[in-house]
Amino acid sequence: MRKIAFIVSSLDTGGAQRAVSNIVTNWPDDWEIDIILNNAAIIKYPYKGNIIDLKIKEPKNRKSIWYQLKVFLKRFRRIKSLKRKRKYDACISFLDSANIVNILTKTAKTKTIVSVRCELSQDNSFSYRYILTPMVKHLYNKADKVVSLSKGVEKDLVSNFGLEPQKNCTIYNCYNLQKMKMLANSEDNVLNDLGENEVCFISMGRFTYQKGGWHLIRAFAKLVHDGYKCKLVLLGTGELKEYYEKLVEEYNIEKSVDIVGFADNPFVYLKKATCFVFPSLFEGFGNALIEALACDLPVISSDFKSGAREILAPGTNIDFHVMDEIEYAKYGILVPVCEGKYFGAEEKLTKNEMIMYRAMTEIINNKELRDKYKKNAHLCVEQYEPQSIIKQWIDLIEE
Repeated sequence: MRKIAFIVSSLDTGGAQRAVSNIVTNWPDDWEIDIILNNAAIIKYPYKGNIIDLKIKEPKNRKSIWYQLKVFLKRFRRIKSLKRKRKYDACISFLDSANIVNILTKTAKTKTIVSVRCELSQDNSFSYRYILTPMVKHLYNKADKVVSLSKGVEKDLVSNFGLEPQKNCTIYNCYNLQKMKMLANSEDNVLNDLGENEVCFISMGRFTYQKGGWHLIRAFAKLVHDGYKCKLVLLGTGELKEYYEKLVEEYNIEKSVDIVGFADNPFVYLKKATCFVFPSLFEGFGNALIEALACDLPVISSDFKSGAREILAPGTNIDFHVMDEIEYAKYGILVPVCEGKYFGAEEKLTKNEMIMYRAMTEIINNKELRDKYKKNAHLCVEQYEPQSIIKQWIDLIEE
């Protein structure tokens, strides 16, 4: 029996973690699967295979250099030992710290594959610029293969990090569309307070800088103040939660905004909503867009690098990004990426926030447009079915 290992920090929350869950649960049964986690105390995503728990406790400050060093050393020792004992056919890692350990513990008989989930050049933090970037440039070409989550990520690695083009390929995430629809219909006890003809906008993702959620709150506040009958539901949590709550309070829109937190079943919320809005500043792909489309939701997305255009406007130039207007793409609405600056309620909407606002008014006022995107949603997501995506992974291992 062939053996494969997946290395990821956890299986509790996050896009990479959900991607691993979707891959392993759809992987062929004639493989032995190990899933190597920093900490397995909390597992929220389904999985198939053996959990190997490194038992690294979650600190108060995950960005602590000491914590990162501890994680690295423990991962390095255990994974090096596991590869020697288990003799995997392939070892696939997700997220940067896991990727580095995977490469440094590379063995001759185990295919070393690393997965890059976002455009690394978009992160300007100290740790990325001065620690991770040099390591990526030095180490990633030593992997047997680097799998990018999107064509934009693939191009970023080649252009900005010197990755050899033949080392790189793109494999999209897989999504169990049938299961998503089943989950969407599994309960009916959420958002029952929606009024008649009330438009419900929904967004989901961590409350972090990358996701740009405060820009959506600001655009939505103008809708409420202009008299539109609408609601905003935010699924997620994170370091900016207090800022979001303060912004909602400053705008006096508490009755119109529902900050739900992390939802074990986000699909039941998506099913009840009218439109999904994705204001991210940058992404690797945009898992949430596919999940919203799988629930037949019209979507408005910022035209961030890597993902949104590939999903919503296939066949168009991935280097082009809408700047000063709304783009009515084949499978959804694209708007310019917002400025990424933190604002208070007293400050006027920026140009790009106003464009987002206008796109949301189009969804409210134009039923024909809503129905068009709702009807086309399933056509967009068919290519992400598990059978096709898992075959690409196995072909990569066997080549």
